[in-house]
Amino acid sequence: MTGQLVRSFGPASAETAFDISSLDKGLYLVKVTHGIGRMSTMKLVKE
Repeated sequence: MTGQLVRSFGPASAETAFDISSLDKGLYLVKVTHGIGRMSTMKLVKE
């Protein structure tokens, strides 16, 4: 992992899907900001 920002998406509703088809296979850390000052980090594995 390199720690680089690979893709950024703008504000969206909770039911929005994001197209990640252009990303290479691998492990990604996804940081989600929801609400004021609330963040979650999730692991995404693209095979």
